[in-house]
Amino acid sequence: MILRPALVWYRRELRNGLEVELDDEGRILRVGRHMGLPDLYMLSPAFVNVHSHLEYRGMIDMARSSKYTDWIQELIWRKSGQNLEDVQRDADQAALENRATGAAWVGEHSDRPVSGRALQKAGLLGRIWQETITISNILESGLKLNSVRATAHQQGALPSPHAVHTVDADSLVTWAGKHLSIHAAESPDEAQYFSDGTGPIGEMIRRLGAPEWPRGTTPVQNLYRLGLLSKNSQIVHACEATVPDLDLLAKSGASVAHCPRSNQTLRCRPAAIREMLDRGVPVGLGLDSPASSGPIDFFAEMRAAIEVSKARGDYLDAETVWHLGTTGGAASVGLENWEIEPGNWVPLIGIEIDRVCELDEILAESTPESVQWIPPFDRDLRSFGPASGKFPQAE
Repeated sequence: MILRPALVWYRRELRNGLEVELDDEGRILRVGRHMGLPDLYMLSPAFVNVHSHLEYRGMIDMARSSKYTDWIQELIWRKSGQNLEDVQRDADQAALENRATGAAWVGEHSDRPVSGRALQKAGLLGRIWQETITISNILESGLKLNSVRATAHQQGALPSPHAVHTVDADSLVTWAGKHLSIHAAESPDEAQYFSDGTGPIGEMIRRLGAPEWPRGTTPVQNLYRLGLLSKNSQIVHACEATVPDLDLLAKSGASVAHCPRSNQTLRCRPAAIREMLDRGVPVGLGLDSPASSGPIDFFAEMRAAIEVSKARGDYLDAETVWHLGTTGGAASVGLENWEIEPGNWVPLIGIEIDRVCELDEILAESTPESVQWIPPFDRDLRSFGPASGKFPQAE
């Protein structure tokens, strides 16, 4: 198959006049110049959603500005009234919406055993992290860890701690050197607690009788001290990361999941993405939870990444953000060769355009309805891509 799009995302820039030849399984055979009239679309590697909570799709009406701690309390209250059948239906819908917005791979955080089926039904690649929280009953943390491992096994997931302040240090240290994805340095409330022990998170920890963390520290510093920062670690959000924190992330090889729309909703500070990239920290974009980010829309997420970078004064241009949503985001979760190059197998999407234009214009005007999957990637992605041995199957 020979594709002749008007524009191609190629080697970190938007190019015209290129054709891409694929074999029957979608492997790229050749990239070269073409003459003649192209088809009016942009060709790109599919998006990589490095952080997701599919099961919260039914709480999309919560996606309005709210303080982090208040939002968490409402989320917990609503979860208590849900039944598993409804949660499964929500996760199934969210997975299909990831497909519709052009995401081929999803890094999913799951609290209940629903995400594995959802990713399979949508034909998506991905990795599932089974979230672990121990501070709600610290005396039975060992039983909780065993329970999470059993649920993880049920849907082919990897157990992972939810957040630094929701898992006790003795349990956290069991992940030293292992693969993990953890919420850390997300909110001002969290930073306040680790700084001086005050605020709503401190009140929650003391109410539950959980062990206290040292004062005058940060979540990232504690992860480093416990041996949980490495190239196998993904730090979700990192909005409150200090300059020493950024240096630790770079030194350790840990990656960061940037979720700008969620951070905007929950009044978090703009994350220091430019400083991370300048230090060589791998960064990817995550759609996070519909309960905090709103509709599942990768274009809206990329636009938000540009917006929050402007608010911080460290502007990210459209090319940088598109890279974070595709090749750079893929590399941050260990996916190699997620780019249009001969020999690569990478899911491809076409984005409808009405004229040849710049990337920032495409980003401003595109929606999930603009996305078309390039055959054979309109099929179940697990049916042929993972045979290369390079891409983990959706668990």
